[in-house]
Amino acid sequence: MKPVDEDRLTEAVQRVRKRLLHERAGGHTEALLHNINKAGFPLEMRLVLPTLKGFTIVKLEEIVYCEAQRSYTIFRLVNNKTIMISRPLFDYEGILAGTTFLRIHKSFLINLLHIKEYLRGEGGTVVMTNGMEIEVSRRKKELFLTKVKEHFKY
Repeated sequence: MKPVDEDRLTEAVQRVRKRLLHERAGGHTEALLHNINKAGFPLEMRLVLPTLKGFTIVKLEEIVYCEAQRSYTIFRLVNNKTIMISRPLFDYEGILAGTTFLRIHKSFLINLLHIKEYLRGEGGTVVMTNGMEIEVSRRKKELFLTKVKEHFKY
Protein backbone atom coordinates (compact mmCIF):
# COMPACT_ATOMS: atom_id res chain seq x y z
CA MET A 1 0.00 0.00 0.00
CA LYS A 2 1.03 3.54 -0.63
CA PRO A 3 1.62 5.79 2.36
CA VAL A 4 -1.40 7.90 3.33
CA ASP A 5 -1.13 11.52 4.40
CA GLU A 6 -3.50 11.66 7.40
CA ASP A 7 -4.16 15.39 7.04
CA ARG A 8 -5.20 15.07 3.39
CA LEU A 9 -7.40 12.05 4.18
CA THR A 10 -9.10 13.87 7.07
CA GLU A 11 -9.67 16.92 4.86
CA ALA A 12 -11.19 14.78 2.08
CA VAL A 13 -13.55 13.05 4.52
CA GLN A 14 -14.67 16.43 5.91
CA ARG A 15 -15.38 17.71 2.37
CA VAL A 16 -17.51 14.63 1.64
CA ARG A 17 -19.43 15.01 4.91
CA LYS A 18 -20.05 18.68 4.20
CA ARG A 19 -21.30 17.91 0.67
CA LEU A 20 -23.63 15.15 1.93
CA LEU A 21 -25.09 17.41 4.61
CA HIS A 22 -25.58 20.19 2.08
CA GLU A 23 -27.38 17.84 -0.37
CA ARG A 24 -29.66 16.49 2.35
CA ALA A 25 -30.57 19.98 3.42
CA GLY A 26 -31.44 20.91 -0.17
CA GLY A 27 -34.55 20.43 -2.25
CA HIS A 28 -34.42 16.64 -2.42
CA THR A 29 -35.91 16.32 1.06
CA GLU A 30 -38.32 19.17 0.44
CA ALA A 31 -39.61 17.57 -2.78
CA LEU A 32 -39.95 14.16 -1.12
CA LEU A 33 -41.99 15.55 1.77
CA HIS A 34 -44.14 17.54 -0.65
CA ASN A 35 -44.83 14.39 -2.71
CA ILE A 36 -45.75 12.36 0.38
CA ASN A 37 -48.27 15.02 1.37
CA LYS A 38 -49.68 15.17 -2.18
CA ALA A 39 -49.67 11.40 -2.87
CA GLY A 40 -53.38 11.41 -3.69
CA PHE A 41 -52.98 14.37 -6.03
CA PRO A 42 -50.44 13.48 -8.75
CA LEU A 43 -50.90 16.86 -10.45
CA GLU A 44 -49.33 18.59 -7.47
CA MET A 45 -46.35 16.23 -7.16
CA ARG A 46 -42.82 17.40 -7.93
CA LEU A 47 -39.74 15.76 -9.37
CA VAL A 48 -36.12 16.60 -8.54
CA LEU A 49 -33.97 16.63 -11.68
CA PRO A 50 -30.22 16.56 -11.05
CA THR A 51 -28.28 18.90 -13.36
CA LEU A 52 -24.63 19.81 -13.81
CA LYS A 53 -25.03 22.88 -11.59
CA GLY A 54 -27.15 21.20 -8.89
CA PHE A 55 -30.81 20.27 -9.35
CA THR A 56 -34.12 21.62 -10.59
CA ILE A 57 -37.50 20.92 -9.01
CA VAL A 58 -40.40 20.73 -11.47
CA LYS A 59 -44.09 20.01 -11.03
CA LEU A 60 -45.24 16.92 -12.93
CA GLU A 61 -47.88 18.98 -14.71
CA GLU A 62 -45.10 21.16 -16.23
CA ILE A 63 -43.51 18.18 -18.03
CA VAL A 64 -44.91 17.70 -21.55
CA TYR A 65 -42.81 14.63 -22.37
CA CYS A 66 -39.48 12.93 -21.77
CA GLU A 67 -37.25 11.79 -24.60
CA ALA A 68 -34.51 9.16 -24.47
CA GLN A 69 -31.13 9.84 -26.05
CA ARG A 70 -28.85 6.91 -25.28
CA SER A 71 -28.28 6.96 -21.51
CA TYR A 72 -29.66 10.51 -21.16
CA THR A 73 -33.22 11.74 -20.70
CA ILE A 74 -34.37 15.07 -22.07
CA PHE A 75 -37.31 16.66 -20.25
CA ARG A 76 -39.43 19.00 -22.41
CA LEU A 77 -41.35 21.44 -20.24
CA VAL A 78 -44.40 23.63 -20.83
CA ASN A 79 -42.35 26.83 -21.16
CA ASN A 80 -40.30 25.26 -24.04
CA LYS A 81 -37.44 24.74 -21.60
CA THR A 82 -35.43 21.53 -21.87
CA ILE A 83 -33.45 19.80 -19.15
CA MET A 84 -30.99 17.02 -19.95
CA ILE A 85 -30.39 14.42 -17.24
CA SER A 86 -27.71 11.75 -17.26
CA ARG A 87 -30.09 8.92 -16.34
CA PRO A 88 -31.90 6.61 -18.77
CA LEU A 89 -35.59 7.02 -19.58
CA PHE A 90 -36.25 3.61 -18.02
CA ASP A 91 -35.43 5.06 -14.57
CA TYR A 92 -37.98 7.85 -14.96
CA GLU A 93 -40.59 5.43 -16.33
CA GLY A 94 -40.37 3.64 -12.96
CA ILE A 95 -40.35 6.83 -10.90
CA LEU A 96 -43.38 8.24 -12.74
CA ALA A 97 -45.40 4.99 -12.72
CA GLY A 98 -48.88 5.51 -11.32
CA THR A 99 -49.03 9.14 -12.43
CA THR A 100 -50.23 10.66 -15.71
CA PHE A 101 -47.12 9.49 -17.59
CA LEU A 102 -47.07 6.65 -20.12
CA ARG A 103 -44.31 5.14 -22.24
CA ILE A 104 -45.70 5.08 -25.80
CA HIS A 105 -42.46 4.39 -27.65
CA LYS A 106 -38.97 3.17 -26.77
CA SER A 107 -37.79 6.79 -26.86
CA PHE A 108 -40.77 8.66 -25.40
CA LEU A 109 -42.57 8.94 -22.08
CA ILE A 110 -45.49 11.35 -22.40
CA ASN A 111 -47.70 13.23 -19.97
CA LEU A 112 -51.30 12.31 -20.83
CA LEU A 113 -52.42 15.76 -19.67
CA HIS A 114 -50.52 17.34 -22.57
CA ILE A 115 -52.07 15.32 -25.39
CA LYS A 116 -53.72 17.67 -27.83
CA GLU A 117 -54.69 15.17 -30.54
CA TYR A 118 -54.34 11.53 -31.61
CA LEU A 119 -53.99 10.65 -35.29
CA ARG A 120 -54.82 7.08 -36.33
CA GLY A 121 -52.31 4.95 -38.13
CA GLU A 122 -50.42 1.70 -37.71
CA GLY A 123 -49.53 2.73 -34.18
CA GLY A 124 -50.79 6.24 -34.48
CA THR A 125 -49.32 9.62 -33.71
CA VAL A 126 -49.86 11.82 -30.68
CA VAL A 127 -49.75 15.59 -31.05
CA MET A 128 -48.63 17.23 -27.83
CA THR A 129 -49.61 20.70 -26.56
CA ASN A 130 -46.21 22.06 -27.65
CA GLY A 131 -46.87 20.89 -31.23
CA MET A 132 -44.50 17.91 -31.14
CA GLU A 133 -45.77 14.85 -33.02
CA ILE A 134 -44.75 11.57 -31.37
CA GLU A 135 -45.28 8.18 -32.92
CA VAL A 136 -47.00 5.50 -30.82
CA SER A 137 -45.39 2.09 -31.26
CA ARG A 138 -47.64 -0.70 -32.54
CA ARG A 139 -47.06 -2.71 -29.36
CA LYS A 140 -48.02 0.21 -27.10
CA LYS A 141 -51.08 1.37 -29.06
CA GLU A 142 -53.64 -0.71 -27.17
CA LEU A 143 -52.22 0.24 -23.76
CA PHE A 144 -52.15 3.90 -24.82
CA LEU A 145 -55.81 3.88 -25.93
CA THR A 146 -56.84 2.09 -22.73
CA LYS A 147 -55.02 4.60 -20.51
CA VAL A 148 -56.54 7.54 -22.39
CA LYS A 149 -60.04 6.07 -21.97
CA GLU A 150 -59.41 5.48 -18.24
CA HIS A 151 -57.98 8.91 -17.66
CA PHE A 152 -60.40 10.99 -19.72
CA LYS A 153 -63.41 8.64 -19.57
CA TYR A 154 -64.66 9.29 -23.11
